Amino acid sequence: MRQRKCAFCAADAVERGGEHVWDDWINKALPKTTYRARRRSQDSPLVEYDTDSLNLKLPVVCADCNHGWMSILSSQVKERFGRAMLLAPVNLARFMGSSFLALHMLSEN
Repeated sequence: MRQRKCAFCAADAVERGGEHVWDDWINKALPKTTYRARRRSQDSPLVEYDTDSLNLKLPVVCADCNHGWMSILSSQVKERFGRAMLLAPVNLARFMGSSFLALHMLSEN
């Protein structure tokens, strides 16, 4: 199997683990609930399952991007929006379409 390239630079993407699709701090900020998730790989049909957290990781970025500028960006988003998420209900459905499109594009490479 050929090594994937980072989605943001020319380096090799990590082979295991990867970048959280939804930053892990969002799991801590959102109320406890059950989410209905879907996942498809190149070799299998669409699978639906229940999960209590948004913890999907994809190996589509390199360690330097993940722990460098992406980490800084995540910290800034958390700083600006994390508290607001605790104060007002959040409807993730508004964001799901663009997130799934991005996931699909990244997972097909």
